[in-house]
Amino acid sequence: HTLLFGIISLTVLAILRNVSRVASDKLLTGYFIACMTSLMVAFLSELGQLLTHREPSLYDVLRDLAGITAGLGMHAAVDPQMKPFWRSQWHGLSAVTIVVSVAIFAASLFPLARLATAYSQRNDAFPVIMDFNAPWAAPFLQLNHARLAHDATPATWMPLPIQSVVPLVLKPALYPGFELVEPVPDWSGFETLTLLIYSRQPGPFNLVLRIHDKQHNQAYTDRFNQVLTVMPGKNRFHLPLAKIRGAPENRDMDMSRIAGLTLFATDIVSPIRYYISSLRLE
Repeated sequence: HTLLFGIISLTVLAILRNVSRVASDKLLTGYFIACMTSLMVAFLSELGQLLTHREPSLYDVLRDLAGITAGLGMHAAVDPQMKPFWRSQWHGLSAVTIVVSVAIFAASLFPLARLATAYSQRNDAFPVIMDFNAPWAAPFLQLNHARLAHDATPATWMPLPIQSVVPLVLKPALYPGFELVEPVPDWSGFETLTLLIYSRQPGPFNLVLRIHDKQHNQAYTDRFNQVLTVMPGKNRFHLPLAKIRGAPENRDMDMSRIAGLTLFATDIVSPIRYYISSLRLE
């Protein structure tokens, strides 16, 4: 987000200077318009996720804004057209601008360092492909109209070790659930995908499990789709990988290049709360 919108902001500025005299003659106005235009693109890109039934993220907009600010700031500090402005102001202002912009950009890199650590921890945990309680889980878990209730009071009634499951609350929406982003891709050499769900809902409800590989063409028939009926109490699901491999209509799924897994409900009108364990290959 940060790097991309840094590039976008500089591209917008260059376009403005080519098509508008205002951006060329009134330099600060040009930078301001480039900033606001890029920020509008950031907002629209998040709002556009509503069309894909995802939730917009304010955090992503803030990362976009960091890229816009750092990109335009560093450019302004070395922009030849800005020399008259810097000379008319405090002579160290351009240096301060560079320092602040670099600091913003450096701070935006901190999540990358955390992500690198998360990748390492994720790989070490394999064949667990998602442990909702693990510190490395967050970067690889995309929640859609759902939340992990980590703050919930431990359930004394739970007939399972409470540390092995996490409460997941699905909000009323068309496709509430979660997606695993970039799971460990090589599932070859394993036979079964297992997960355990415990429900205190008064009746059964359905979840849809979707799995696809790198070659997936977005067609419904080119992926694995399975309805899991969750009954009150403990539900243990064992899904043969051979069935997943043969799910695409005209080919075999490449089990060494798994690209995503999604578990979601469809068109619910009231919240659903259930407890889910880690997802594991066996």
